[in-house]
Amino acid sequence: MNIIQIPVVLNRAINLEIICGKCKYKSSIELDLVFDNPDIPIINEESVMCYECGSVMNYTTSCTSKTFSTEMRDEETIHFLEYSDQDNLELYEKSSPYKSKVFYYSQINRFQQLIDQEFGEFIIEQSLNRLVFSGVVTAVETYLNEILIYTVFYSEDTINTFIENYEPYKKEVVPLNQIISMRKSINNKIKEDLNNLLYHNIPKMIRIFDIYNYDLRSFKEIPKLVSQIKLRHDFVHRSGIDKEDNLVLTSKQQILNLIELTNSFIEYINNKYKNNCFRTDADSPF
Repeated sequence: MNIIQIPVVLNRAINLEIICGKCKYKSSIELDLVFDNPDIPIINEESVMCYECGSVMNYTTSCTSKTFSTEMRDEETIHFLEYSDQDNLELYEKSSPYKSKVFYYSQINRFQQLIDQEFGEFIIEQSLNRLVFSGVVTAVETYLNEILIYTVFYSEDTINTFIENYEPYKKEVVPLNQIISMRKSINNKIKEDLNNLLYHNIPKMIRIFDIYNYDLRSFKEIPKLVSQIKLRHDFVHRSGIDKEDNLVLTSKQQILNLIELTNSFIEYINNKYKNNCFRTDADSPF
């Protein structure tokens, strides 16, 4: 039997680490356990989806007054239990969302190095500034895309939440004889739809991320971020010319201000993800 046990310790959270039996991708879940009354036996049927291959891994959790245990249904799936410390970031720093954050900052670092270059010609400098400005926005779009995908596919529950609350899906009509085949392919459809979203449309992103309680509108600089992203449209689609045929100038300081703004935005989202804002069971023992 693929069963792991760990002694119950009051007010200690437990991490469940899972290695997918199909693709061997390693993921971690903090169970956020708070045992107010450890004498009550608790048994739950749970599932989690592999970020890498999409496999659903089913398991059972059970708690007595002395032990907490998990049992994996699939013998090929390896799992571990360990206590977590809220101040210990090691587990989070192995996760894909953390890697997305690291990738964003690596892009920003490259852009900062680019704008440190001196070319001596105004038109070349402006062309470079427009490219870097647009690149910063693209880095934000990439991060939003990845975080939304990680959130949606965190578990069967989060997938169902998206299906039930994503506005375009509420309008779709599926014939009864297609329901089974549609359900089998729904994950691929969701991934395709998520990848086709326009992530620079911040008002739309606010509504979609609201499905998972990210509350992006509470980020205090949202209006400024929206106005800055609108400039990117002129840079990308009109070569820096606005609708009145004026050349839109971009300074290095303006780019640095944009980077400061987007960095704050990414940190806001990152903290929301780390605090499991998207989990409907975050306040319950399991």
